[in-house]
Amino acid sequence: MLAQQFGLIGTVCNDGDGVLIEVQGKSFSINAFIDTLSKDKPTLARIDAIERLKKRHIDHTDPESLKTASGFEVIESSHSNANTGVTADAATCDACLADIFDEHNRRHCYPFTNCTHCGPRLSIIKGIPYDRAQTSMDEFAMCSSCLREYGSPEDRRFHAQPNACPECGPKIWLEDNTGKLVSTAVKKQRYKNPIPDMPIIKAALAIREKAIIAVKGIGGIHLAACACDDDSGVSAVKKLRLKKQRPCKPFAIMVKDIAMAARYCHISDEERTLLASSAAPIVLLEKRKRISSNASKLSADIAPGQTTLGLMLPYSPLHHLLLNVLNKPIVLTSANASNEPQCIDNDHARENLSDIADYFYYIIVLLKIVWMIQ
Repeated sequence: MLAQQFGLIGTVCNDGDGVLIEVQGKSFSINAFIDTLSKDKPTLARIDAIERLKKRHIDHTDPESLKTASGFEVIESSHSNANTGVTADAATCDACLADIFDEHNRRHCYPFTNCTHCGPRLSIIKGIPYDRAQTSMDEFAMCSSCLREYGSPEDRRFHAQPNACPECGPKIWLEDNTGKLVSTAVKKQRYKNPIPDMPIIKAALAIREKAIIAVKGIGGIHLAACACDDDSGVSAVKKLRLKKQRPCKPFAIMVKDIAMAARYCHISDEERTLLASSAAPIVLLEKRKRISSNASKLSADIAPGQTTLGLMLPYSPLHHLLLNVLNKPIVLTSANASNEPQCIDNDHARENLSDIADYFYYIIVLLKIVWMIQ
């Protein structure tokens, strides 16, 4: 921790104005701390201003002056009027990706893996200050392993409010539109290879068979369909257009990684940086006139008549796992019929997407996440 690096003692907490840090130490150490904090801020932090206020003089040679201080610690947040913004959701970091694809890691294949460098923020918050009790994760009590990470300053999950694992966090399962269970997540997935009937694998196989899935991810529900045509002549994209009543407006696609993106589009260094940023935006890219021989052919119904293609990379572990199994691009669009509001919860989705989806993919957590498959 930075404060410990400079030999400072004190506390830090969230309040309605941002982050409140109180430190005690020698003047040159405090100055160095502030200077370093400004230049080497946390990955998702944005510093708009640093207001410095000297509370009282402390004689650091007098033990009595320091008797109430012991190290540097995170304390309970101060509740006050909210005068600050909320950090946006951030795409999965490389370290968390390594966790979910490592079969010896306890978060292997866990679709809600996150840390202080990535994961949901704005989408799960219910109030300020930003603490777990003020998020939709408050109903999930952390297990002993997650609590140990949460309380360890040297761990990248130190005070990561959405911290969770397969033992204590959200679960997923797949059911059809009659409520029949199709697939459920195995509680203890660690140290094992992915199980063939896991919901994500079932969903990927369904997409390969031209299914349309309503995916409620971190911040809302999307419809997903295979973006590629095959020799069967069946086009999931064409079917999606008919069901959404969206005859020609271009769709965006999500691809597994930059390498897959480069098979379909020309990508500049600036565009590459944008795609891989924590914001994970949709980037308009110039289509290649000829795709590589090892790339599946994209449907002509994705962006008819356009020379550009809206493209994005996976931004959550769930998307990474799905695309890793599928290994094909998918169309991802808002879960609603044209001119209708986007579905935001389970009941709304059931009522309004029954003509689009035949299966429901539930995830308990984060705004009561729902997936649906046709």
